[in-house]
Amino acid sequence: MSDHEPYAGLIEDDDLVVTDTKQVDARRKEIEDFRWVLSTEQGRRFMDRLIGMAGVYAPTFLDGIKEGRRMFGVELLAEIEAIAPDQCLRMLTERLKRIEDAKNG
Repeated sequence: MSDHEPYAGLIEDDDLVVTDTKQVDARRKEIEDFRWVLSTEQGRRFMDRLIGMAGVYAPTFLDGIKEGRRMFGVELLAEIEAIAPDQCLRMLTERLKRIEDAKNG
């Protein structure tokens, strides 16, 4: 993605390519919101907590409700990776540090 087209590839929603101007503007605002939230340690910690609550890192054992929650978390994580890959990596690194700190007391 170039600096000239910061939304290239992100103005698509699964099977629907967004072409309506209002939809494109709304999607740009969503992307900017995601980037804003992920720009702070608190925002990354909050998003990581949501992903964890969804059970992305836990097995579901064929439980439909848990699998539905997990799919939401996977989609959220994919959105973060697409919009702000550097911040996603940072979020996951911070998560691992919190886990390590908890183990070491």
